Amino acid sequence: MYWNSINGTACSLERATVTNGAIGTFGNGISTPIGLQERNPGTLTTTTAFRVYCSGINGGAPGYSSARIVTVNPQVFATGDTTPPSAPTGVVGTAIGGGKITLNWNGSTDNVGVTQYKVKLAGWGTVATVNAPLHTVTLNSATPGSSYSYTVVAVDAAGNQSAASNSVTVIAK
Repeated sequence: MYWNSINGTACSLERATVTNGAIGTFGNGISTPIGLQERNPGTLTTTTAFRVYCSGINGGAPGYSSARIVTVNPQVFATGDTTPPSAPTGVVGTAIGGGKITLNWNGSTDNVGVTQYKVKLAGWGTVATVNAPLHTVTLNSATPGSSYSYTVVAVDAAGNQSAASNSVTVIAK
């Protein structure tokens, strides 16, 4: 984790665990001299909240930054994951009328875990993001009679992306 002191003041980084979306008690402040960046916020849990305390913000008075919840995957930090997921397979598209197209595919595998799928439209790029473990999406803005070609890419917790799936072409109804 990297951050800078605010307005040249001495700051400390504090952390708290998050349980069911609620931020726990802050503590374990790590003092940081002026101008340096914190590089080791301590042990990260699955979800951690951070805030920074500085001695001279808010018109010269001490104060806290807003707390920010940071979701991490400790396994990614431990392993330095650089392995992309497998490409999704079996993409099938169905025109269901009213300019709607449904896409379904077989899920990908990964050494740490797939977190999402990006649905890409040829010539346009990403048109939808689906959180894993779902393997389906309905797109609502197709023009009836027009042809659309889609692929799907899997993304893991470290941001590694798979190769594109097979391409599927659908004529909207």
